[in-house]
Order: sequence, then structure tokens, then C-alpha cells
Amino acid sequence: TDIVILEKTALTEGATWHAAGLVGQLRSSRNTTRMLQKSIALYDRIEAETGMGVDWKKTGSLRLAASKDRMLEVHRLATMAKSFGLEMQVISPDEAEALFPLIDKTGLEGAAFIPEDGHVDPASLCQAIATGARQKGVSIRQGVKVLDFAVRDGRVTEVHTSDGIYTAETVTIAAGMWSHALGKKLGIVIPACAVEHQYIVTEPIPDCPQNLPTLRDPDRLVYYKPDAGGRMVIGGYEDDTLPFGETGIPGEFARQLLPENLDRFSPLAENAGKVTPIVNEVGVRTVINGPFPLMVPAETVSPTVFSTPPDSPVSIASSTELTPSLMVPSTGMRSPGFTRTRFPGFTERMGTTFSAPSCTSVATRGCRSSRR
Repeated sequence: TDIVILEKTALTEGATWHAAGLVGQLRSSRNTTRMLQKSIALYDRIEAETGMGVDWKKTGSLRLAASKDRMLEVHRLATMAKSFGLEMQVISPDEAEALFPLIDKTGLEGAAFIPEDGHVDPASLCQAIATGARQKGVSIRQGVKVLDFAVRDGRVTEVHTSDGIYTAETVTIAAGMWSHALGKKLGIVIPACAVEHQYIVTEPIPDCPQNLPTLRDPDRLVYYKPDAGGRMVIGGYEDDTLPFGETGIPGEFARQLLPENLDRFSPLAENAGKVTPIVNEVGVRTVINGPFPLMVPAETVSPTVFSTPPDSPVSIASSTELTPSLMVPSTGMRSPGFTRTRFPGFTERMGTTFSAPSCTSVATRGCRSSRR
């Protein structure tokens, strides 16, 4: 193959390395859902094909409905899933508790369960996919920064980099939160941005059941992913989440985290204490606050800005985990436990950052390189 991937620093060092790793398939778009179904099929076989472990656990996903409106949404989602050829079960609160015994089922109307979902180690998965690509002849060149492009007759003909000039017939920008800045070099607006996103990893939960599904509670805006050793990854979507890199990604940002903000995370922590009361009794091992790349919804951008002409010189690859219907206000209710005072060490860890490097990938096809 004549495909070359240009990576600004090293693979996974943008946002992948700190991603939580929940894998869900159902989206509002049939094509996106089918793409995710194909992703699951890839995860099923990738270790056998590449020899690389990815810690893929097909344990299913559980989506709680803590209100009548949310239960109506579950039934609508079940109809949509069926039309997409995706198995989704509408289950009772008792059945939800049987799948995830840590939850408090009080007030639940029911839940949705997708058996084919699960969770994965994002960094290992990325490296395995890269290994598979190399086995098929793809060249991945790391530590190569894209500086500019040359365009002729409306098409990119050269990619100018820190490693010289690459000529190419086709260029794909798949640079996450850096895509906007790269698009500006070509005079196009790519509606990619990033926000701060926090999650915690708990200390081991006593007698934690094995093979739990992932869990989402969109009414209380929290999600869970089982972690090794009986620990639990717990995150959520905060009110008024802070943007990251509004005026550009700062400096050589790569493999870095942002300062913890536990006051901002506190409402989610309290909600988690209601969904799974056991977490009120365990400590927090780690707090992660990192930039979360996403695409701005099309309806928030002027069509003349959002659209990319059919003869655009580049193609754009990006994705988002956010679903606008899930962005409902938090109740703001407070409960004892799972607060800052319950977890010794929070104060000492405030403001800690971890430095290292970031991910800007541009793929070229029909590629030849010259250093000049």
C-alpha cells in the first residue's frame, strides 16, 4: 500500500491514552451505528490477527431509566436499535440489579441492556490497529508535525512537514482537537473542539462482582466502567463544562492532564453515591481531568461554515460520544458521602499534572516524500 500516517508525536498521546474506554454501538444515525458494529467485530478478532492484546471485554452495557420520560426514551431507542439490526433488551429494575448488583434500584423505571457492548483499553487498541495496519503495508511516521499544505486546482497536492514534503493524491485529517487548526490552513472550518472531562478511579470495592457491564445513568449524568482489581471508573458530564484550547491547543500539549477540579465534579460524585451507594464507603485512587475532543453539532454552526464542498481538497475523520438528548440538567441535590472530605488525599493531589506528548494524525495516500 502507499498509505502513510503522519503523527505529530506518538500514537495515543493526544486524548486516547486517558480515555475511559466504554464501547457502545447505538447512535441516532444508522451509518454511525453500523460503523460501530463493524468496530465491535474488529475488536473480536484483532488479537488473533495481530497478536496484540487489547483487554476487550464484551460484557454488555446497561442504561438506567430513573424517570418516566427516560423510560419512554428507552422504548424509542429499542425500536431504533431493532431497525438498525442491533439487539437491545428493555428490562425491569430487578433485572438491572441482577446485571449490576451495586446499583440502588429505588426509583428506577427500568433499563436498557445491549449484550454486544463492552469496554476496552483504548491505548492498547490503538497500538493493535496500528500493528495491523503495518502488517498490511501502511507506514506510520511518528514525531512528524504537519506545518502546511500546498493546494492546486482545489486539491491538496503536498503536505509540508517537519520531515520534509509529502506529495499525495488523497489527504485525510484525523487529528481530533487539532483538526480545526489544520483546517484553517486550508481555508475550511472543521467544527472540532475539546472540553475538560473528569473521571475518577475508586479504590477496590469489597466483593465487587466480576464481569459487570458498563453502566450509564443519563438522568444523573454518570457512567461506570469496571476496572482491574475490583476498582471502578466513574465519570460524567458536568454542567457548564469548561472548554479547552479555545484559542488554540497550548504549546506542545501531549500526554498531559489538566488540574483536578473536585468542586466541579462534586455533584456527579454525589449522584454516583445515589446510583451505587457502595462508593460512599471506598476511597478514590486516581482523579483524571483531560481534554475530551468532540465535534460541534451541525445545528449550532452556520451551514456555510459547517459544510465542506464536495470537491474539498481533504476528507475529515472525527467522532463524538456526546448525544444532545443526554445533556439534561443535574438535580443539584446533595447527599452525604462520596464528597471531598470522605477521601483523604484529594487536597494533596489538587493541581497535579502529568507531562509528556500529543496526537495529530494526517493520513496520505498515493504518497511520495522528499526532504527539501
